[in-house]
Order: sequence, then C-alpha cells, then structure tokens
Amino acid sequence: MIRTIQTEEITRNIKEMCIEANHFLAEDMEHAMKKAAEEEKSELGKKILLQLQENLKIAGEEMIPICQDTGMAVFFVEIGQDVHFEGQWLEDAINEGVRQGYTEGYLRKSVVADPILRENTKDNTPAIIHYSIVPGDKVTITFAPKGFGSENMSRIFMLKPADGIDGVKNAILTAVKDAGPNACPPMVVGVGVGGTFEKCALMAKKALTRPVDEHSEIPYVRELEEELLSASDKRKSLEYTLFQELRSHMASQRERIVHAADMIAQLDYWQSLAQVGRTNNWCRPELDAEANLDIREGRHPVVEAMLGRANFVPNDFRLDDKRRLCLLTGPNMAGKSTVLRQVAIICLLAQMGAMVPATSARLGLVDRLFSRVGASDNLAQGQSTFMVEMMETARILRQATRRSLIILDEIGRGTSTFDGISIAWSVAEHLHNQASVKAKTLFATHYHELNEMAANFPRIQNANVAVREAEGRVHFLRKLTPGGTDRSFGIHVAQMAGMPGKVVALLAQPGRAVAKERLNELVFPGQSEVQYEAIEVVVYRLRKKLEQSGVQIVTVRGLGYCLEKPDVVA
Repeated sequence: MIRTIQTEEITRNIKEMCIEANHFLAEDMEHAMKKAAEEEKSELGKKILLQLQENLKIAGEEMIPICQDTGMAVFFVEIGQDVHFEGQWLEDAINEGVRQGYTEGYLRKSVVADPILRENTKDNTPAIIHYSIVPGDKVTITFAPKGFGSENMSRIFMLKPADGIDGVKNAILTAVKDAGPNACPPMVVGVGVGGTFEKCALMAKKALTRPVDEHSEIPYVRELEEELLSASDKRKSLEYTLFQELRSHMASQRERIVHAADMIAQLDYWQSLAQVGRTNNWCRPELDAEANLDIREGRHPVVEAMLGRANFVPNDFRLDDKRRLCLLTGPNMAGKSTVLRQVAIICLLAQMGAMVPATSARLGLVDRLFSRVGASDNLAQGQSTFMVEMMETARILRQATRRSLIILDEIGRGTSTFDGISIAWSVAEHLHNQASVKAKTLFATHYHELNEMAANFPRIQNANVAVREAEGRVHFLRKLTPGGTDRSFGIHVAQMAGMPGKVVALLAQPGRAVAKERLNELVFPGQSEVQYEAIEVVVYRLRKKLEQSGVQIVTVRGLGYCLEKPDVVA
C-alpha cells in the first residue's frame, strides 16, 4: 500500500532538527561525556570535561549554539519504497527546512555557493543529502551539522591488499594523531573500510551517526574497534606519564637549564653584535679613562641603512678637555640632528661592548647620556611644548656630571626669539662654567648669536653643517665643518616645504613692506570675494613654518607685512 507524505512536513521537521541539533547533545553523547569526566585521571582533563558539560547546560537553557561553528547540514535520508511525496521536490523541501532552521534559529551560516568565488549563500544551503531506498513506507532522516574544522581533518588512505589489518590500524591511528587539536574535542571518529573512494568516505561519514556506545555486530570489526579505542587510551596515558616524568626531570635540572639559557642568550647577544658590526663594516672602538671623544668618519646606523652606505656622508667629530662643548649651526634639513644622534649612538654602542659605525673611535667612559631633542607637549599634565622642554633641560643641568654626554637640539625654540636666545646662551654658559658639570655637550641651534660664545668661552667650539648655494638653490652637503654659520636659508626651506611660490618670492625681499591688498592679489588671484582676514591666516601659517629658520615676519602698522633680514633678527 502506498503512503503519501506532504513535503511541507519534511520541511517543518528539518527546521526543528537543525535548531535542536545545534543546542542539545544526543543522549548517547551526553552519557559518554559524563562517563569520560568520571574516569578522567588528569586534573586538567577532568576540569576541561566538566567545563564542557557546564557549557552544554548553558547552551540548552539560554538557547545558545553549542559551538560557533554550526557546520554544514549533512543528511542521510532513508526512503521507504512504498512512500509517495506530494508538494515540492523533496530536495527543495529539505533545503527549505535548512534555510528556515538556520535563519529562525540564528545559527551561523558558513556555506558558500561557489568554493572559488567564496560567496556566502546566507542561509547555509545547499545541504549535503545522501539518499537510500529501503523497504517499507517510512522515511528516516538523520541530520549531522558537520563542523568545518573537523571536516578539514578528514583523511582517506588507499591501501594495498598486502597492507592487511595492520595497514588499516596504522591508517586510523595516523589520521587521529595528525588531526591533533585541530578538530574540537571531544573527538568522535568515523571510519569506513572498503568499497571505492567515494563509498569509503560515505561509510565513514555515516559511521559518525551511530551511537557512541554501540559496537559493530561483526565480531572482528568489534574487536578492531575495541583494540583501537584501547590503543588510543593507552597512548594518551603513556604520553601523560612520559610528560610527567619529563616535567619532573626538567624541574630537577632547573639550575642547569637556566644557566644554559643564560649562556645561550649571552652568546646570541655577542654574536648578533659581531654580525652587525662585520656586515656593516664597523670598527672596534677604544675606550679609556679620559674624557675625550674622537670619532673618525662616524655614521648614523639607521639613516645609513635607509639611504645606503654609498649615499651617506660620514663625519669626523672631536671633543676634549680643551673643547668640551660644540655649538652646531646650519639650515633646517642640513643634518644637524643626525650628527647629534649618531655621536650619541656611537657612544652608547661602544659602552655596551659593540663595534661602532665609524672608521675609528676613541672614547672616554660615559656615566650617563642625556638627550633633549624633538618637540612634544603633555596636555594631560597641562604642560606646553616649551614647558616640557624647560623641565627636561633643567633635569639635565641638575644631574649631569663631568663624564656625561649631552645632546641638545634647539633649546629655547618654543618661546620668543629674544627669550629663546637668552635661555640657550645661559644653558651653554652654565655647562661651560659649572665645575661639577663640564659635560661633553653637542648643542644644535639656529640662534647664530651663540657663535660669539666661542670667542669668550675657551671650551666652546663652533661647527656647522655645510651647504652650497648655486643659482638660487640650496644643496645640502651633509658635511660637518669647523666654524659657525650666520644663515639658516629659511626661505628656501619654506619653499621646499610647499609654501606658495608667489608668497615665498615676495617675502624673499627683506625689508620691503607689502600691503595686505597686494598679498590678497598674489595668494588668491582672480578671487574678489575673499575675506579680509584670510591673508592673516596665511601669514600666521608662514610664521609657523619659518619660526625655526632664524627669520621672522613683522607687522608694519598701516602698511602690511615685512620680512626682517636674518642678520638683524634679535
């Protein structure tokens, strides 16, 4: 007798199966989990199993999926030969049930329509459906939400007849071992033996749906299952025993291991320093008890690495008891800060036992290295850039000794020109005169007035980073030369910074006052509707650009603006 089944009933049941399977364990699995927790000997293992049970309880009570990977919907459908379906196509009915279940159950959708294009179908369809025709008038549907992590660990072995039962055992144990922790524990292994490539895989997949506490009815298969399960348990037990023994042995050898690790770390440290020095053609520095500093063809290792050895210009540098403070002048971008930093880095490398980036270096021991470079504020503490600069400078003056090395970059730049010169001059004078200090100092500045100090203070020397001016352009030579300079080339730097050409050309005529109206015409050509205050904004930005250059723009009442010559800036 033929039995008729409406496919909408299939859809409804599939939807409920998808939701239930992702929130509750089957009874056999729940029982196996409890039994495993009771029999587990490892404290950590027991703790993990109990935590899994707690997670399962929460998942059921709160209707939260057991795992974030809700898997691909795999179905085994046994259809009685006396069954007749009415409604939509059976496969469409199953996929519709999956669609409803994963959507209404708020389950993760992981299936893509095309494995290459990787476009998610957003409803976890299509499902994987395996059909079989059986006697009778019933339909049995088994659903397995197969996680992709475990699916990726699937393996198939093509064995020769000569491999026999031992080959089967080795294949199974190898697959489990290789899977390791990649498949989420607890691991359930499905095995298929025989048939063709696809038949074997299908049998293995179907074996996963069998109750976990049920063994095969075939005697030799049953024995094989029990042997492999026992072998797995024995292997785990042996591994844990060996691990404990190894841990105990390592603990007993702790002092030796720590000592060996320390020695290896030291060897690695010295080997690394030696390799860097040899690779980059550094030299071995000479250290002595004197307070001198003599570097030949010194280089900045980081800048050199970025530019290449051939493009970096090395420089000589010397300080001694007669000349302990060097005032370094030169334009912006000429390389003053690079010189400061490379001297400090060379001293630091030498004192840590490394070779240094130079042709030769003779250095006195340094007790501390003080640095006041860059510009930053501390808004959280209510400290301006200038305040931070002054606090750091004051700390250096209090803590420096005769054996210290100090690098100072643009002291006093954060305030007015007159105050800035006064502060910079006083700091340099203190470092020169204070008997408890007299530290080796490199002082970079744009205040050319400080060049005069070399004539009145015997331990101060002037140096500058050379430039060449040709055809209205400035060429940076990067070479440190004796003597000071009285030019900052601020206009050229402003032009290189992207300042509008007409403004630069106009302001490059020192002493000439220019009206706001004329500046408006040059800066905003052809624009009649320009607010009168707009040019003030332009001038303000230009002043900020030039504040480190040694020049300044002054307001001429009733006329406009005028650029003061660098040699008359006070």
